[in-house]
Amino acid sequence: MRTAGRLTFRLYRFELITILGYGLVLTVLALIVAIRLNAVNPGVGCLQTWMSQGGVVGPGCANPSDFLDRNEAEGGKVMAAMWLLPLVAGVLAGSVLVAREIEHKTAQFAWSVGPSRRRWYLDRLLPVLGVILVATILPAIAAEVLEGARQPWLDPLASAADFGLRGPIPVALAIAALGIGVLVGSLLGRMLPALIVATVLVILLHAFAPNLR
Repeated sequence: MRTAGRLTFRLYRFELITILGYGLVLTVLALIVAIRLNAVNPGVGCLQTWMSQGGVVGPGCANPSDFLDRNEAEGGKVMAAMWLLPLVAGVLAGSVLVAREIEHKTAQFAWSVGPSRRRWYLDRLLPVLGVILVATILPAIAAEVLEGARQPWLDPLASAADFGLRGPIPVALAIAALGIGVLVGSLLGRMLPALIVATVLVILLHAFAPNLR
C-alpha cells in the first residue's frame, strides 16, 4: 500500500499538491481572520445592543464599524472560498484518477497484468482520499472557529449560519465529489469532459445541500 501511495502521488502530484495547498491556505486564512475579528470585537453585549437598537452604539461600547467591515470584507471572502473547497478537492482529483489512465491507454494494460481491477482502483483511490480528508478537515475546523468569531453571540455548533461552508458538510461534499469524479471519469474515459461533467454535478449537489438540513 505504501508503494502504491507513492506511485499515486507521483502520478497525480499536481492535483494533490494543489488540493493540499488550497486546503492549508484556507486553514491559515480562516484562523488569521478569526484572530483579527477577535481583536476588534467590541463585546457580545455591545454588538447585541447595536443590532437590537438599529445601529445605536451602547454606553461604554466602542463603535463596531471596524468589526463589521472586517467581518464582511475578510470573513465573507474566506467563507466564499470554502464554497469552492469540495470542488477543488473532490472534482480535481476524482475526474482524472481513472479517466487519465483510460485516455492514455495505460489502464487496460494494468488491468490485464494486475491481480484485479478492484485492487487497482483501491491502490489509487485510498491515497487520494487520505489527501482529500487532510485538505478538507483542517479548513472545515478553522471555518468553525471563524464562524464563532464572526457571530460571537451564537454558538457555531447550533447555528445554521454559513451552513455547508464549515464543519462536516464540506468534508462530506468533498468525498461525494471525489466519488462523482471517479464515476464520471470511469464512464467517459476522457479527462476534460469528465472534469466538466463532474463539476456541473457537484455544483448541483452543493446547491441543494443546504436544503437537506
